[in-house]
Amino acid sequence: MILIIDNFDSFTYNIVNQLHFLTDEDIEVVSYDCLHQASPDKADYIIFSPGPSHPSDYPLLYDLLQEYCGRKPILGICLGHQIICSAFGSDVYRLGKVYHGVPSLLDTDPESVLFRNMCSTVAGRYHSWAVTEPEGLKVTARDSSGIVMAAESVSMKLFTVQFHPESIISADGNRILENFLKYGHEIL
Repeated sequence: MILIIDNFDSFTYNIVNQLHFLTDEDIEVVSYDCLHQASPDKADYIIFSPGPSHPSDYPLLYDLLQEYCGRKPILGICLGHQIICSAFGSDVYRLGKVYHGVPSLLDTDPESVLFRNMCSTVAGRYHSWAVTEPEGLKVTARDSSGIVMAAESVSMKLFTVQFHPESIISADGNRILENFLKYGHEIL
């Protein structure tokens, strides 16, 4: 089962639809304000959805991250990326430009789990916040100005993307989500 924490974002059900297209796994969507009703123990995968505002407005996700880090593969998308990276020492800062529906070419690590055998990809960006270099996570994608666009720790089963893989703008979005589902449990 895939547990998706919906952080009040209109893209959450685009992610759900994309996952239904890619897998037969059951998907449980729980709104952040109903997190106490979630079943993370039953989940095989956990996804922190995009969302508005600042990561500090979602303290319960830091608790969930602490409890399940290393036990279950966790993917953070956009706000979820910022939450996971900030839990590993990143500062979250406001960008000088708002990226809303903006395609960007990313340099990616072809040895990473999410970007396996990809040296670059075009990603659909929807954000005005970014993170500094996280401690203990390997940066696996950057944009042309060096902004951290993805990070991971295979041993902790943590994976993050600042962009939206479910966006039609993201050229390899399906492949990235498939790689999370296929390889997220592996410890290399």
